[in-house]
Amino acid sequence: MMVGQRLAAGLALVLVGCGAIAEERDEAVLAATIDERRLLVMPLPEDTAPRAMTVDDVRIEIAVEKGFRVYRARHKGRTHTAHAPIEGPPRRFVFDPERERFAEVTSTLLVRMTDYDRLDEIVIAAGAIAGKSYPALGWALLQLPPEANPAAVARTLTEHELVTGADIQLRSPIRVPL
Repeated sequence: MMVGQRLAAGLALVLVGCGAIAEERDEAVLAATIDERRLLVMPLPEDTAPRAMTVDDVRIEIAVEKGFRVYRARHKGRTHTAHAPIEGPPRRFVFDPERERFAEVTSTLLVRMTDYDRLDEIVIAAGAIAGKSYPALGWALLQLPPEANPAAVARTLTEHELVTGADIQLRSPIRVPL
């Protein structure tokens, strides 16, 4: 299967609300669904103050420990953890309660549009660094700046008249053949 087809088929994402937590600010956890699974998109807090919040039945805790931003999701009596170095490029994570694990979110959005000749308008509206359209495949890719929350940008873009859908992309784990 081609990479583009795998991205389009395997990572269809639809943003949904999550009550009081889903605010427009980047400090909030945003809820999303992917392949009928509900995901929680973690924020990139700029300060080092610990934070805690509950979304649905998942307790999210964010702290800084020994040079790492630590994300903990407490769900069904278990604690799941993801670490990201504070130094270096920012990394954003989602927690998948169904699969009980964290995954990394890329800074790329897959966008479906009504007119791919007007991609520049969408690049500007998204605050993207660049964009490339693939009209034959039925989507375009936008490269967002590292500090942008792809879930928040996708939510905003779905309200644009040219956009029929916007999906965040998850970093695929490296698979080594045995």
